[in-house]
Amino acid sequence: MKYTMSVQALKQWRNAVLMMACFWLVACTDPLHLYQPLDVTRAGQTARFDFNIPKKGDYRFALLFYTGSGLIEMNRRFAVFGEQNEKGIVLPVSLVIVKDGHVFFDKQIKSTGTGWTQHIKYEGKEINTAVRNLDVLTLPPGNYQATVTMLSDTPEFNDILSFFDVDFFNPKI
Repeated sequence: MKYTMSVQALKQWRNAVLMMACFWLVACTDPLHLYQPLDVTRAGQTARFDFNIPKKGDYRFALLFYTGSGLIEMNRRFAVFGEQNEKGIVLPVSLVIVKDGHVFFDKQIKSTGTGWTQHIKYEGKEINTAVRNLDVLTLPPGNYQATVTMLSDTPEFNDILSFFDVDFFNPKI
């Protein structure tokens, strides 16, 4: 009887360890988060990402702007790229998303304002950026290419480090 109970206990322990390992592997899977510098001051500048979506989900396409350091500089920059209640300088962009070789999304967007901030690593340092959403889309599994193109010159953004950002979007409600 003791032998039977210990074999069952061992099987339960093994199953628990296997289940925890599976949860750990799923929890450690990094969600998609891509960003690269983009010169938003000149028309025709583009940034592009090629990526794979393994399962259906919501993905955000955005512009990020380095907020700078020091209160005076941050206030100057937020006047340019806007805040929640202020539009800031309009940035007209073209956002094209191709899925498996076919155009999935193609839109010209007049982007304004920022909704929140986000930290990213750039050149080995953590920097704070303001986020300007372009769109949030539900994407089915597939191979994608996302391209953003600046449609006009916006010299007001000179000296403001900017990025094109694509990431998995799961807002906490």
